[in-house]
Amino acid sequence: MASPFALKLAGIAQDLHDRFHLIDEHDPPLANQIKKFWTSLGLTFPGVDTAWSAVFVSSCVKQAGATKTEFNFNPAHSQFVHTRHSKWAKQHRCLSRPPNLRSCAKCW
Repeated sequence: MASPFALKLAGIAQDLHDRFHLIDEHDPPLANQIKKFWTSLGLTFPGVDTAWSAVFVSSCVKQAGATKTEFNFNPAHSQFVHTRHSKWAKQHRCLSRPPNLRSCAKCW
């Protein structure tokens, strides 16, 4: 069973998909939303030609209720993945690969 946080996060992502999946990122409705992803994290919006998928993830996770101590909001996937793995390894005293996060109550 998914946690309340996971359900909220999935709902946020689904809503954004429903609203924007047929719109090009250069068109104003989606370009404005992408700008909101950046600014919601306190970052300067560099334009839609800069990779923004990690900012999308970070913004959705923040909107779902995660805090800075729980998630490394960052415009680079590698940064929040590394932070999450490091926290997991410390909690589980394990330096091996990350778990299936869906099955690990300590991680999410």
